[in-house]
Amino acid sequence: MTGLDAAVKAIRRGFEFDIYDKEAGIGGLWWSQTYPGVAVDTPSLYYSLSYELSGNWSKFYPQGDEYRGYLIELAKKYELPEHLHTNSDVTRMRWIEADQQWELTIFDQLEHRARRVRAAAVLTGAGHLCRPKYPDIEGRETFAGESLHTARWQPVSLQGKRVAVVGVGAAGIQVVAAITPDVGRLTVFQHQPHWVSPNKASGNVGESERWLRRHLPYYLQWTRFVMFFLTCEGSYDTNLVDEEWMKLHPTSTSAWNEDRRQFALQYIHDCFGQGTPLARALTPEFPFGGKRPIRDPGGFGPGGYYWALTQAHVDFVTSAIARVVPQGIVTADGDLIELDVIVWATGMTIDWLSTIEIIGRDGVRLGDVWANNNPRSYLGGTVPGFPNLFINDGPNTGVATGGGGHNFMAETVNHYAFECLQLLVEREGTSIEVTQSAHDEHNELIEHEMSKLLWSHERRASTYYRNQAGRVILPSPFQAQVLWRMAQAPDESKFLIHSPAELAAAAFD
Repeated sequence: MTGLDAAVKAIRRGFEFDIYDKEAGIGGLWWSQTYPGVAVDTPSLYYSLSYELSGNWSKFYPQGDEYRGYLIELAKKYELPEHLHTNSDVTRMRWIEADQQWELTIFDQLEHRARRVRAAAVLTGAGHLCRPKYPDIEGRETFAGESLHTARWQPVSLQGKRVAVVGVGAAGIQVVAAITPDVGRLTVFQHQPHWVSPNKASGNVGESERWLRRHLPYYLQWTRFVMFFLTCEGSYDTNLVDEEWMKLHPTSTSAWNEDRRQFALQYIHDCFGQGTPLARALTPEFPFGGKRPIRDPGGFGPGGYYWALTQAHVDFVTSAIARVVPQGIVTADGDLIELDVIVWATGMTIDWLSTIEIIGRDGVRLGDVWANNNPRSYLGGTVPGFPNLFINDGPNTGVATGGGGHNFMAETVNHYAFECLQLLVEREGTSIEVTQSAHDEHNELIEHEMSKLLWSHERRASTYYRNQAGRVILPSPFQAQVLWRMAQAPDESKFLIHSPAELAAAAFD
C-alpha cells in the first residue's frame, strides 16, 4: 500500500520513478500472507486510500484475496506495473556525496545476479513486520511432520490431522477459526492472552448498502468519514492515561479504557461463563490496548475464534512449550502432544530496514544509528546524515492511537516526503536533509507525548510496541489530526538544502 501510494503521488507531481519489490507480485502483506482465514481486521471502507474509495466491497472486513484485488486494480488504473520490478531485493544503498545520488544494489531473484542503479532520492515502504518470527524452542527443526509459519504458508492438507497452532495473535486466531471444522484434533497454545473484541460486522455488505455506496452522492465519503472519526477519537482516548484512576484500578488506565476493557470482558463471559477455566485463561491481566487488540473473525458460531475453543476436538493449552520432538510438542508440564502439523502463528520480526545495508554520508550506517532496536527519525521518515532518504513505515508511525489504519499513515508520510522533494526542486537543490537539532527536538516531543499513553506505564503486556529497553518505538503518540497537520508542509528551517553551486565551491576548496 505504501509503495503504490508513493507511486501515484510521483505520477501526479511529475517525478520519474521505479518501484522495486522483493516479492513476485503486487500486494505486499496481502501477497505474502495466504494462511487459512487471512483477512483484514480493519473495516474495508476506510482501509482504502482516500482517493480510491470503493463501493463494491463484499464484506465489512474483507478477506486477504479481496483486499489484494483492490491493490492490483489500483496499480492497473495508474499504470504502475510498467514502473514495477518484482523479485528485486534491495540489499544495499550507498549515498554518493560527489554525485548527490543513492546507489542501490538490487539482487534479481530470478536471474540470481545483482545489479546497481542510481536514484536522486529513495522512499522506502518496506514495512516493519515482514519476516516471520520463530520462538527459540529446543528441537523445533526436529519435528517429523509438517511445520508451517503463517507468514510463509504452503498448501497442506489438514483434513482429519492432529494440528497445533502456536500463538493467538491476529493471525493465530484467524487460522484457528478457519481450520477448526476440518482438523481431526486441534491444540491451541497460548503464551499470553489478548483482548479480543466481538465482531459486530463480520458478514457480507448487503445489496442495499452497496447500492447506496455506489449511487447516492457522497454517501460513501460520509460513511467513511464517520467510521474514521469515531476510530480516531476512540483509539486515542482508550490509550490516554489517567494516573489518578490507575492508583485504584490496576487493570485499566482511565474510565474510557475501563469501558473498552469491560466490553471485551463481557464478550468472554457471554461466550464461556464468568469464572470458568476458559474465561480465566482468556482474560488478560493488563489494560485493554496494552498489546494490540484483536477482533474475533466471526461471532460465537462457526467461523469464530471463541466458538472454536469450545469444540470437543479442540484443546487449549497455556502451559509453556518445553521442546519440540519428532512426534510433536512437549509442554513444561511434561505432557507429549503428538501432532501431524505445527502452525507457528508467532508473529513477525520487527524490522527497521535491517535487511538492507544503508550507508549515508561519511560512511555512517543506518543500522549503527538505529542499533539495539532503538530507531528514531523526524516526522516518521528522515534521519540526519542520510540525504534524500524518506523512510515510510519508520519509527513511531504505527497507528495504535487512531488514524483508521495503515492507509492513513502511508498517505500522510508520503505526502510529507513529496512536499520535501518539491521544496528541493523549488530551491534548485541537489539534496535535502533534516538537521540534527530538528530531529532531536522532534524526538523529545515524541517522548513527551508518549509519556501520556499507556505503553509508557503498562509493562505486563508482551508487545512489539516497545524495545528491550522499554522505549516505545512503534506507535505514533499523536492524534491523527495533529500528525496530519504537522505533515502538511516542511518547515524549511528544519532542513539543510544543498545546491550545485555550494557543492562546486566545496569541491574547489
